[in-house]
Amino acid sequence: MKTEDPWRSPRGVEDAARRDARLAPGDLEDLLRSFRRSVFRLETLDDYSEGLEDDEYRSWYHGNAPPPIDGHWWYDGIVRAATSEDKRWDRVHMLRPSPPLGDYLRYSFEFGYTRSEQAGERCHILEVPEARSLPLPKEDFWLFDDEFGVVLNFDAQGRWRGAELVTYPPAVEELRRRRDVALALAVPFASWSSRSPLCGRVPARR
Repeated sequence: MKTEDPWRSPRGVEDAARRDARLAPGDLEDLLRSFRRSVFRLETLDDYSEGLEDDEYRSWYHGNAPPPIDGHWWYDGIVRAATSEDKRWDRVHMLRPSPPLGDYLRYSFEFGYTRSEQAGERCHILEVPEARSLPLPKEDFWLFDDEFGVVLNFDAQGRWRGAELVTYPPAVEELRRRRDVALALAVPFASWSSRSPLCGRVPARR
């Protein structure tokens, strides 16, 4: 029996493009507070930082350590609140080994992923070799309880452009397939960050 190449070109894009409705502001946070069993996030962009000027980014930029998660609205109030109830929370970031990590990803990994894992999230990195085609479409999404999804829309500069609810069964099945491929090919963030050659190629912050 022929084994299917996990790096094959993506399929099912037509089904995944069938969306139900745009979410109103605040709806996604409500979903993240109310899911019952599991949530999965796929990240595919190298930079979501357009307009990012918050205090934590500035703190990271100046070389400070991540602040504790206790009392933080996201890591404590949403992620840990869910995982403390034995709900599963997974994330995969798909990236190329070059160009070197930019400031946003370094900030996200050092200040974000480390604290997400403290809160009980399972973070993973799917590093795609240069000679390979991407195993998944470059489309960010959340998958809730294996039952419905939310596809996230960003422009070329990483600016948020909204989110769309996905409940059409073939489209949800496609998101489940993408989730399974991503988790099968990814490695835990802690393992990746401890041995990744990318870290040594990143210039020091000013």
